[in-house]
Amino acid sequence: MSLAQPQRMKFISHFNAIALGCISVAGAVMLLPLGAAIHAENIQIIGGKEPIENTETVGAYCFLASLVYVGVAAFSYWQIQINRQIEALESSFSTI
Repeated sequence: MSLAQPQRMKFISHFNAIALGCISVAGAVMLLPLGAAIHAENIQIIGGKEPIENTETVGAYCFLASLVYVGVAAFSYWQIQINRQIEALESSFSTI
């Protein structure tokens, strides 16, 4: 590779990025309705022996966790794009 080529960092492999993205989307899809149901008090949460009274906080934590999952999914998508660019660059050098 010449020095004029930009260096891209490959954090995780292509397969791992796809798997992480799928798990992240599934986690976000699972947590959003769960947090909404808890926040609306449609589900009673029992922690230990007593029901948890502060359902607004628990619903907010579910929402925040789903946002983290969405962030991880965005990182995975970005990593997949970088991996594709690296593979295209490597294949262009192999044809020379």
